[in-house]
Amino acid sequence: MAKTLLSMPDLRRRALAEIRQQPGCHNVQDIAINCVTDQDAENNWSLCVLSPGAADANTAARAALHVQSVLRSPATLERSNLQAPVATSAQLNGSINLLAY
Repeated sequence: MAKTLLSMPDLRRRALAEIRQQPGCHNVQDIAINCVTDQDAENNWSLCVLSPGAADANTAARAALHVQSVLRSPATLERSNLQAPVATSAQLNGSINLLAY
């Protein structure tokens, strides 16, 4: 399956909108897209909730994991928009990637 190339702002916008559609997460305030630079990783980004707003933090975190898995299938993030890597080895699963650095 071909991947769709997304910029960092586009992926962030799309991911936040998807998280807010999950049950109990309509008020999630902020997320982060973390860049993964390990060339052996299947994906070059991960997602986490920075501010759950009125949502339960655990519910928001589960929603973020779900949305991350869904968005990793069709999308690729532009590497030119990458910052320093901020990811753990547990976050390196999936198939979405950023474009060139």
